[in-house]
Amino acid sequence: MKPSNVKSKYPSLVIPNDYAAAYFPHNNQFVTLQRPGKNKKWRPKFYIRKDRAANMFVGHWSDFVKDNHVREGDICIFQPVKNAGTTFTVTVHLIRKPKVDMLDQNRNCPGGVGSSRGRTRTKVNDHKTVSSSEGRPKAKVTLTTRVKEEPLHHYQGPLESDDSGQGQPSKYPYILSGYAHLNGEQRKKVEEIVRSIQSRVPIYVAILSNSNVGTNSTCILAFGKQYATEYLPDGEQTLTLLRKGKSTTWKVRMVPRSSGSHGQMLTVGWRDFVQDNRLEVEDICLFQQMDDKRLTMTVDIIRHG
Repeated sequence: MKPSNVKSKYPSLVIPNDYAAAYFPHNNQFVTLQRPGKNKKWRPKFYIRKDRAANMFVGHWSDFVKDNHVREGDICIFQPVKNAGTTFTVTVHLIRKPKVDMLDQNRNCPGGVGSSRGRTRTKVNDHKTVSSSEGRPKAKVTLTTRVKEEPLHHYQGPLESDDSGQGQPSKYPYILSGYAHLNGEQRKKVEEIVRSIQSRVPIYVAILSNSNVGTNSTCILAFGKQYATEYLPDGEQTLTLLRKGKSTTWKVRMVPRSSGSHGQMLTVGWRDFVQDNRLEVEDICLFQQMDDKRLTMTVDIIRHG
């Protein structure tokens, strides 16, 4: 389970295309989720995009998450039930994330504008041997040190403008996607590019995951609700992507996310952009709107490693 599956205001869960095509319904419908040993059942909607770019649980999926206390890092095993009658039924087996790994789970909560959230980790040193001045036998002790790590910075914020209507460079010049965080080196590279652009509209920064580059069959990229609401047009649109120094342009279909999630996502044509530019997991894409034309964007890429 990722933050978008359990922590967002309207959580959803994407089912990989290959698996969904083989084992799930081929049309939009409500399905039944059940847990072993529990009487209660849940009825989320299994939603299939018209372009077949994504299959997902939406709607009452949030009830399943809430009622079963599903958290980030938990594992859900979905077992379609044969001969379950007219309703498609799935048994969900839940494996909890070990508590020792959940101590720092809140570090990914949205930090708001210019926030920083420090993390502390425990470092256990090698065993040290000490002895007393009175000659008693030596004893081994373990020294434990609390080490303060570098704070995490999450820059977000709307475009700042004055009453005259003339846009000014944003005080917070980029919006980071979802619950992603930049490490020190990534942040340095992103801010160097952002400073060089001086965009009046915040630049959208996306750290690519498996579903963004197609390694798990899904190849889409979602713009978050905050960015989409303020800076992208509503409804289905065709977005033109450009790369500096390249003559090729890419036409990508931008469609609204499921009704419960809000925001916009790139679907048809995005895979071509990914393949042509050899994008990989953990590469970073910076989307810059061109000359206030909200349907044209230049994309800068920071390669992972």
